[in-house]
Amino acid sequence: MILTTCLFDTFYSLWDVNYQSIFPDKFRSESVRSRAASIATVIGIFGIAIGFILPSELTTFGVPSSYVTMAIVVAVVGFFLVFLLIPGVKESPDMIDRFYKDRESSESSSFFGELARAFRVRNFLAWIIMYFFYQSAINSLVGSVQYIGDYVLPPDSSTTLMFVGLLVGAIFGIIIWLQFRKLLGDRITNQRLMMITALVMAFFALPMTLLEINSVSLFTIFLFLGGIGFGGYWMIMTPALADVIDEIVIKTGKRNDGIFMGFRSFFGRLAFAVQAISFWLIHELTDFNPVAGATQTETAIFGIHIHTALLPAIFLVIGVFVFWRMNTLTHTSVQENKERLKEMGL
Repeated sequence: MILTTCLFDTFYSLWDVNYQSIFPDKFRSESVRSRAASIATVIGIFGIAIGFILPSELTTFGVPSSYVTMAIVVAVVGFFLVFLLIPGVKESPDMIDRFYKDRESSESSSFFGELARAFRVRNFLAWIIMYFFYQSAINSLVGSVQYIGDYVLPPDSSTTLMFVGLLVGAIFGIIIWLQFRKLLGDRITNQRLMMITALVMAFFALPMTLLEINSVSLFTIFLFLGGIGFGGYWMIMTPALADVIDEIVIKTGKRNDGIFMGFRSFFGRLAFAVQAISFWLIHELTDFNPVAGATQTETAIFGIHIHTALLPAIFLVIGVFVFWRMNTLTHTSVQENKERLKEMGL
């Protein structure tokens, strides 16, 4: 199990680095980046829904053979989606020409050398820190759902409706934030909108801890409201990073998008460790009983509420504060960077 998990994560990281690194070079204008990110977010939301519902419908706890069936079905679906992906990730002739031109005119560099240079770019470091705390928050929220279903909700309650609330809220969020962005136009940047959507998530997460709610309907309502911020953040974070990548390309005179996306993937995966450690620590402090089906004390149940909502809210607020203090990109500087890239042929 550990071996296959590590193999999956390794190949996922290899795919993610290449997939994400295409975005800044393939989609260059503000409008195209927003449109591409919106489409990707909607498809991603449906992907999360299918990825959550389909395996649970195909598996039966205690029946190992059902998990084999589920794995085969998911693998077949995955292969099918890979073929659908090919036309979209294929580089245009211009992208290929820029790639070879850049390789001919630049010297080779090491991973750690590029990492050191990237972290000297203030806006890139700000984005990575914000992304790390965002991923830690989402991992904590999603990882808590099973605990909510087993120990907080009444017996035989289904958590599927809660996920539906989150995902429907995310779809509404995309529509709302697109209209909000269109209304404000040049008066708001991708970076500022990213902070606002993160704060919306944090704001609607708090009641799930402070009110200690214990019904599917209330959880669904607050997850729907938080999903509005979730959909907006997911939609805007890639265009916001693309703006940062543009700045780095100008400063370095070459495109190494894959390396920067590798840093993104690394800190995204590191957030899983934060989720695991924080759960362990909270459960230790609240005397959580790890025995399957065990009755939990009120303190242990409150601990579940903490890592479901309060901890994600804290992560998001910290990330927004750091990003707000460090980020220096404005609408004017973003547009100047795009013009400069045209002049440099990059």
